[in-house]
Amino acid sequence: MSILKIEDICKHYKTKKVLQDIQFTLENGEICGLLGKNGAGKSTLIKIILGLVLPNQGTISFSNKNTMRKNIGYLSENITLYSHLSAYDNLKIFSMMAGVKLTKKRANHVLETVNLPTDKKTVDGFSLGMKRRLQLAIVLLLKEYKFLILDEPTNGLDLEGMLWFKESMKQCKKKGQTILIASHAISEIQDTLTDYMILDKGILLEKKKMDSFSKEKETISIKLLDADKIKMRNLCKDNHLEYIESQDNFQILSEIPYTQLNTWISQYEVYIKSLSYEKANLETHFLNVIRGQETC
Repeated sequence: MSILKIEDICKHYKTKKVLQDIQFTLENGEICGLLGKNGAGKSTLIKIILGLVLPNQGTISFSNKNTMRKNIGYLSENITLYSHLSAYDNLKIFSMMAGVKLTKKRANHVLETVNLPTDKKTVDGFSLGMKRRLQLAIVLLLKEYKFLILDEPTNGLDLEGMLWFKESMKQCKKKGQTILIASHAISEIQDTLTDYMILDKGILLEKKKMDSFSKEKETISIKLLDADKIKMRNLCKDNHLEYIESQDNFQILSEIPYTQLNTWISQYEVYIKSLSYEKANLETHFLNVIRGQETC
């Protein structure tokens, strides 16, 4: 069931086109990465979804328009904390804004979850990573929103915060929360996504499931001797395998079980120096899509 439907959204400022004919849906439980370079239109699209900016054209519809606006959690790229107050006091203030009753026990639990001090130490003494963990805790832990929008959530996160963020995304997925993550730090969030979209110069170039992407883009890298190159070419061509050849390396791009490939290697008497499966890389794919668009 879709929680959000975007249809033919366009936005321009005078003669500058920011978004052009954007349309997509987000399903319940989907964790979707909105990927794009700075200036691609990600922030404008988010503001339109939140109702902070009106589009020049198009419609936005939620599954339950009467209650959905109250069930959207939003983390901006530069959420402001009260630096002269403690982490606990910040939680109290933001919980009141969200209409959530927060006990001291619950607040301390939230802070301990993200490994932040529960004493009166003020936020201005926190590191950048600690501040980002507090910002994420405010959005992810104070209230269980049905729909979360996270704008560059990993900016400034330390290693500890990154591990906690990825685990939090797993928990959100189990709860059936829908999350839209706008980011240009693709390698950091790839493992958390169920879906992804690529936005460039205001145009939505691609929206796919991560499962299908992983199957399509996983490669098998094979190193072999020069004498076996012809045999390997014949193996690939006879069995309709898409491949890329470079020096002593063959990259097979087709989805194929290892046992089947091993059978063919034996049949064609190909001597393999090494064989490895390479995981699909969303960042590389993103760059290829963007570069392909630039050459059009």
